[in-house]
Amino acid sequence: GEYNRDGLNLRALYARASLDNVAELNAALGLQGEESIGESMFGGYIQAGYDLLAGNPRGMGLTPYIRFEKVNTQDDVPAGFLVDPGSDRTIWTFGLEYRPIFNVVVKADYQAFDNEADTAVDQFNIALGYSF
Repeated sequence: GEYNRDGLNLRALYARASLDNVAELNAALGLQGEESIGESMFGGYIQAGYDLLAGNPRGMGLTPYIRFEKVNTQDDVPAGFLVDPGSDRTIWTFGLEYRPIFNVVVKADYQAFDNEADTAVDQFNIALGYSF
């Protein structure tokens, strides 16, 4: 879902998936222990941003935003396999997007990762996008 009004932008997304015959798939791929493909997995995020240049007649925009994500690609695994604690992740993103014109965006953000294995590494991203 998405909501936009007077510069305020709110977004949310949730997805859940499940697979059958994962034990057989793991065997065919030679996977063992924590390498299992998830029988069920889920992920979602909520994001809030505010366009500081809302209403600009040229279509320019400058939007700081924050996003919270929760993803687990091994919510459940077949009997005989172990859940990899690194697959249960939480991500906080703090970003800024700049739109010089309506169809172009330049984004920079910092992502603070956390997982149940305490092996997550934070990252900084820069992206350029074009919509036609």
